Amino acid sequence: ATRRGTTGSIAPRDEMGSVPGDGKDASAAAKASADEKELLARGIRADRSADDPKQSLLDALGDYMVLCGGDPIDDKWRVEMKMRTNGGTAGSYDVYYFNPENVRFRSRAEAVRHYGLTPINAPKTASRSQPGGGGGGGGRKPGETLEQVKARRDALEVRRVMDRMLGKVEHLVSVAANAERREAERAAARAEKAAKEAEEKAAREAKRAAEKAERDKQKQKEKEEKEKERALVEQKRLEEKAAREAEKEARKEEREKEKKERAEAREEEKREKEKAREARERRKAEDAEAKVREMAEAKVKGRWLRLPETPREDGEGEEVGARKKGPGTPPLAFSSRAFQNSPNSSAPSEIHPPKPSVTDSRAAVVPDALLISDPAFAGDAFEVWSFMDRFREVLFAENAAAAEGARSSGASAAGGKRKRAKKQSKKAKALAAAAAAAVSIA
Repeated sequence: ATRRGTTGSIAPRDEMGSVPGDGKDASAAAKASADEKELLARGIRADRSADDPKQSLLDALGDYMVLCGGDPIDDKWRVEMKMRTNGGTAGSYDVYYFNPENVRFRSRAEAVRHYGLTPINAPKTASRSQPGGGGGGGGRKPGETLEQVKARRDALEVRRVMDRMLGKVEHLVSVAANAERREAERAAARAEKAAKEAEEKAAREAKRAAEKAERDKQKQKEKEEKEKERALVEQKRLEEKAAREAEKEARKEEREKEKKERAEAREEEKREKEKAREARERRKAEDAEAKVREMAEAKVKGRWLRLPETPREDGEGEEVGARKKGPGTPPLAFSSRAFQNSPNSSAPSEIHPPKPSVTDSRAAVVPDALLISDPAFAGDAFEVWSFMDRFREVLFAENAAAAEGARSSGASAAGGKRKRAKKQSKKAKALAAAAAAAVSIA
């Protein structure tokens, strides 16, 4: 450790109790007795029950170093206390001192020897055989009386007591001076440390502020870049959205246009169908009118259809200049096979041309040659037969409807209804046409 000046060391006293440096000879300082130093060493005690026993031990070590002629210790010294856990001395402490070089010392005397000083041992308790111990070792000198011996012993005892008290006072003064010096040194060290810490703290704060400003600047720059990038992305998104909306509107307009075109096409097709239907109806009406006219002409030609049941006599009803007619016109007959082919046997399924038959008892058998010899008669007969064959479903509608209902009983309800409605519609139209034709004929 760095040695300091020997300030605060204990000055020895002479035989008369004078202190060197008070105006007397300085050589008297070397005459201090070993007993006085031992008495002073006895007074250097550490208070282990104090609030800080380690500091008390360091203070006692510093006073002991000064008493032995060394320098006071500094704040770099430290103390460790270890408790004994076994044996008869369990619970007591072993004290170890460490200098600034971290050298360990087991006692104050070992620390004093480390720096080349001679330790001062405290005197042991005087025995009764020693002088001043209460024994009779201090015998009377030759020629001394008891009063002289007693006076000499009293003077020696008084001098020892005074020296002891003076040593204690000097020690207390030295300890107080050392304490004040140590406190001043500690205060200066604390102030220096606080100033250094404040300076370091200010430097750290300035560095931290500069780093924070740099970080804020970098963050602001990154934020601006992100804002620009976000604005570009938003602009691109809006453009894409506008393009999608425009494309959507174009597709919508195209769909509307196609829809309109399809509607117009459907309307045109509907109109064409309506025209075709009207043309078909018109053709049907024209065909019906033509058929009615043909039937009227056939009625005029075939007068025999309105003749009575009696056979016509030759020459009756003939107009002047009319052609000669043959014998009585035979009635139109149905073949017997027609009733066998029909499932209900209530109406003929087909109509055959008339066969030669006997009209009455007076008429002769009409030969087949009559149809061949008279073409007009044959034409009238076949026209009537064709009319009945064409409208046989209407003429025999009741039996045909019953047969149709029996055949369609196993069909489904919806399909059967539609088919029946369609057939009934056709039948109604045919019946209406037949009725109109019959009215025209009548």
